[in-house]
Amino acid sequence: MSSSAEIGLVGQETEVTAKARRRQFSARDSGALAGLAPRKRGPAAKVPHPLEQKVLELQRENTRLQRRAERAEGLVELQKKVSELLGIQLPKPDEEK
Repeated sequence: MSSSAEIGLVGQETEVTAKARRRQFSARDSGALAGLAPRKRGPAAKVPHPLEQKVLELQRENTRLQRRAERAEGLVELQKKVSELLGIQLPKPDEEK
């Protein structure tokens, strides 16, 4: 069985363990163990700028409108050439109504 000395020793171990745990919890709460916490690996996630999406939309729209303007200019040039071939007189830009 166990003697009273062994019981006293177990009681002391429990008290020492409790003190160690309190010390460990206070260190954790004060941030001393923050360096031991697991961290996510890899580069930090990029936080998007609030206007970034709007800039991208405007850039796409700008590109689309530039292509449309180039097509329109090409069609106007084609109409000029066709009118020359057919002998049709087109009004000058400052003669428009």
